[in-house]
Amino acid sequence: MVFYRTSYDIFTAENKEFGCLVDELLNECSENDIVTRLIFFGKPRNNQEYATRLAMIREKVKEKFVDACPAVSYVAQRPLVGELVLEVYRVGADFEGKIEYCDYKGIHYLRIEDDEHRELVIGSLQGKDLNSGILQQSDEVFADLGELLEKENCNIHSIVRQWNYIERITAFNGDHQHYQDFNDSRSHFYARTDWPEGYPAATGIGTQLGGVLVDVNAIIPKLPHFRCVPLDNALQVAAHAYSQEVLLGTEDQVFKEKTTPKFERAKAIVGAERGIVYISGTAAIRGEQSLTDVGILVQTGTTMENINYLISEENLNKVGVQPDGPCQLEMLRVYLKNPEDVTAVKVYMEHLFTKVPISYLLADVCRDELLIEIEGIASFVVKE
Repeated sequence: MVFYRTSYDIFTAENKEFGCLVDELLNECSENDIVTRLIFFGKPRNNQEYATRLAMIREKVKEKFVDACPAVSYVAQRPLVGELVLEVYRVGADFEGKIEYCDYKGIHYLRIEDDEHRELVIGSLQGKDLNSGILQQSDEVFADLGELLEKENCNIHSIVRQWNYIERITAFNGDHQHYQDFNDSRSHFYARTDWPEGYPAATGIGTQLGGVLVDVNAIIPKLPHFRCVPLDNALQVAAHAYSQEVLLGTEDQVFKEKTTPKFERAKAIVGAERGIVYISGTAAIRGEQSLTDVGILVQTGTTMENINYLISEENLNKVGVQPDGPCQLEMLRVYLKNPEDVTAVKVYMEHLFTKVPISYLLADVCRDELLIEIEGIASFVVKE
């Protein structure tokens, strides 16, 4: 058994009552599919409605999948194409390993294992009160994550991909910026271990509601050739090496500075025959400075240049990864600050990628001046 292949689909629905939208999207999943993760994107009116809709989604997923429920998340981001969007992660038909469906303190996750690795797919880590402060919610999320990883005998540095959804990410509560409060909480959590294979790939993105929501993939290699490799971008300063000048908010009382966003630009997961690249949320940044006053299409083009470099054979070769040909993009997620930009960006992206599933979502990026952020997943065949 070798590192399994995952396929990715994006479906949209609209013009129906919310429960009917969920049913329509879930009907896109066959009972024969091995689904590992479902992510819904929608626009609730307030956090009470968000919680009600999340509960409805979980109930309907349970009805459909029974004892084989995937990890499920509901992200409060308004879709710019469709009314409700669903991302589906499916294990390929060639999968010969073992999947266990687990729960810990109300957190549902999957334990996936083959000959090469063991993986945890964790969905919907959230604070106890969606209306409490971002720092408190973040601390609660990381406390739960730490307990779950310890239960699974999995070191914190096994996290390879982390999605961080933060309500009103660039807003301030007094002198405290929401994103900086989250970064400080994450830095304390990550400081509990060393990171010999680099930090995870990650996205830190704004939501309209929903407090703090974190999804995680963690991997424990079982064979020496199976590697989790950080990828850098020579065109950008590593996010975890940003200077204090580009960070906002107040300094952390323990670290005595504003802590940096702890993530790598991308992370390659390399098995004996195939590999994937988790592409972190990527924007129009050169060095550590944002490109400003250049317009949406220039920012989009610069963002794609950054992504194309990250997954290039040249960049993978730098860290000892030998793909047999170019990486293939499997899916992309596009976050836009301004809804009026979606038409131009959609034309631009779909001219480049005719067969790649792409979602378009309204979200504040982690810097006010950035109009777009793009993340994705790519795959490659390992050279013999």
